[in-house]
Amino acid sequence: MLARIPTLLPDETLYSYAKRCAEYNYMPIRHLETIHMGGQRLHGDGLLYLSPLKKLTEGALDDQLTVLMSHTMYPLVSLYSRRIEQSFILASLSRPAAPKRLLTPLRSCSSGEMICPACLQDDIRAIGDWYYHRKHQIPGVTACPIHGTVLHMSTDPLKDPTPAKPEDTAYARYMASLLDLGLDAPYEDTHRVLVEKLRDIGYQRSDHLDSLIDSMAQSGSFRRTNRPTRRGAHGLISEAHYLSSALFLRAVPFCFPTPKDFADALQGAAPSQATIPGDKSEYTVISSSMSGNTVEMLHATCGRSYLTSSYGFQAGWTCPVCDQRSDEDIFSALFCYEAQGEYELLSPFKGMLEPVMLRHLRCHGISPSFQTTPRHFLIEGRRCACGKSLSHEEADRAVRQKGDFKLIHFTRTSAKAKIMHTACGKTFEHHYVDFLLHPWCRACVPYSPDEEFFRREMYDLVGDEYKLVGPYSGRGGYVDIRHQNCGKLFRRRAIEFLRGTRCPYCRRPVPDKDLAAYVSLLSSGRYRVDSVDSRTAKCRVVDTRTGKERVMDKYILIQELRRPSPGDLLPFDPSTRYDGLPLTASEHMATELYLKLSHKTTFTTKDIITCTGLPPLTVNKITCACRKDGLLLGVDRGQFTWPSSVLIKEILERRDRYASAERRHQEKTKKRAGASRDIYPLDQDP
Repeated sequence: MLARIPTLLPDETLYSYAKRCAEYNYMPIRHLETIHMGGQRLHGDGLLYLSPLKKLTEGALDDQLTVLMSHTMYPLVSLYSRRIEQSFILASLSRPAAPKRLLTPLRSCSSGEMICPACLQDDIRAIGDWYYHRKHQIPGVTACPIHGTVLHMSTDPLKDPTPAKPEDTAYARYMASLLDLGLDAPYEDTHRVLVEKLRDIGYQRSDHLDSLIDSMAQSGSFRRTNRPTRRGAHGLISEAHYLSSALFLRAVPFCFPTPKDFADALQGAAPSQATIPGDKSEYTVISSSMSGNTVEMLHATCGRSYLTSSYGFQAGWTCPVCDQRSDEDIFSALFCYEAQGEYELLSPFKGMLEPVMLRHLRCHGISPSFQTTPRHFLIEGRRCACGKSLSHEEADRAVRQKGDFKLIHFTRTSAKAKIMHTACGKTFEHHYVDFLLHPWCRACVPYSPDEEFFRREMYDLVGDEYKLVGPYSGRGGYVDIRHQNCGKLFRRRAIEFLRGTRCPYCRRPVPDKDLAAYVSLLSSGRYRVDSVDSRTAKCRVVDTRTGKERVMDKYILIQELRRPSPGDLLPFDPSTRYDGLPLTASEHMATELYLKLSHKTTFTTKDIITCTGLPPLTVNKITCACRKDGLLLGVDRGQFTWPSSVLIKEILERRDRYASAERRHQEKTKKRAGASRDIYPLDQDP
């Protein structure tokens, strides 16, 4: 016991309290670690030395549950820890000599030894000393929630208070309020609440991931963290995928405006809690957390109290003082509780990260024995491959979330499943897990090395406009293709050509701002584009006849509408199609110059400046762009001529046709809008 024991200050971390204990007794911090803490190194998390500090400071930390909820990061780290992982954390906190081989690396729940200069000055004025505040150690928090100033590392030179960004201060206050609520719900419940909330907002399927990540980025959720990948973000829309702690802490403020809303959602979710067995009369509950998940137990036999969870008590974590079991016996009890009689341990326990052999007693596979680590089995939930089987309804729900697909036949996740693509009406067999990772129709676009099949696909898409002139080695291989209109040869991957990539020499890309009008003209009003994502080239297309919506690639959309024969993806009558393309920027420039300088065979840069009134630098850019696209020919330095009057006149005719077609489209749109106003007056809802 120490001679001088300081008082635990409000919102002080256990790490800060241990350092002050060393300072009050005039000893180096390393001496406190070696002599009084059993060699345990102190760090900012403060989750591993509640028991030695309680013994060291008799009476100061007797209310263990209050200390846990008000002076550690456990209320925050518990939100992204599974039930079994929570029980391990609480066991390591309460046991005076925690079993070394049962301890595993815990998740980091602190950003380090951070201080606020303004809080430091206030503490010195109030108590004559300073300490580490718990609210300053939250991962991702860079501002003080009280003063709105930038946090600094304690090892850095002391600086004057600097105002933080408003968004950083708002995030710090949100996380501080979440920490003060003292929630200790397990990851199984918090993850379910997040997924249900995102589904209510409208993010349900895997094709919504890109828009969800973009929305979170626009809201500032990834200011201090890297933008997640699609694979890492799958846990936002599916309970079957794991969600990292960093992404979890960013998703909560995005889904719930206030921490109180998150707490209400957790209470409404009615999490399943394990009850403490009533046959152990020597144990009594002294106090419990707000949710009842974390409890402080009193063992009447020895008179000692300890922290545990209702789940951990059932799993086998009993009184840490009276429990004289070896690490192997404790692991066997935990293993039997988790295995539920379905698994058998074949090799001895050597450590949480040392592999063990297990046998699945109910496995019907070829090899029911498999190797894993105790941590993966207990904490991460890894099981036999055959245990991943789902019911037909659950598997069908996951398949339908991937788009226009329906599950026909399913046995287990490790086998092939029969799936129907409702868009084309065809069925195909494919590995279930691989389909969820790469959801596309194997009947529409099969992986086949058959060259004749690829030639038929090319003809169905583009007719005789393109011709295969080289060998074909598969979907992922490169092929040589000739564009018959311009005679140029280019090389592309076969799958890229089937997804809309065309001749790089004479292609006419459609800008995103013109895509909606162009699609409406190309399909004679059959299809309408509601939105376009310029980053991913995905667009939302609506069939005006059936009202059906689909999200598809911009280039595949144009490819389907320009097919020589009707396709299954976007059916419509090609005879009513408008085949003109909107003019590119260089074509617009060339036509304007031709209208003003058509009377001259050759003309100079000075003539262009005179007739257009543009500065020389802009004129230079215009001439370079036109020459690159073959719309101007250079005769000499600063002197140009027309390549062919027929080419320019063809562009002019195309411009006039497109302009007249666009005017007709606008008139039809106005008529439809007028008809809607006649049917639904302004003072009535449709």
